[in-house]
Amino acid sequence: MNTPQNDIFYTLLLREVKGIGDATARNIIEKFSSAESVFLLADNELHDLSFGHDVIAVKYDLQLHNRINNELDFCYNNNIKPISYFDADYPN
Repeated sequence: MNTPQNDIFYTLLLREVKGIGDATARNIIEKFSSAESVFLLADNELHDLSFGHDVIAVKYDLQLHNRINNELDFCYNNNIKPISYFDADYPN
């Protein structure tokens, strides 16, 4: 389900993939319409992508998921609004 919380979670998760920096993450999100869409691909579909093996590793790293969720909880509990470069609030 694509919600603002999911958007930022999956964007942060995508940035944890080995070899994916800001520019590559942006290109991937533009190609797949969201970072979440990348992680919803079946593993056999991910294998066809040059970065697929690394996405699969991050996809199943529950410690990483928990760390990102904890960071986001901290933000929300402290009235910090995380934004990505796709948000309207992102500075130009």
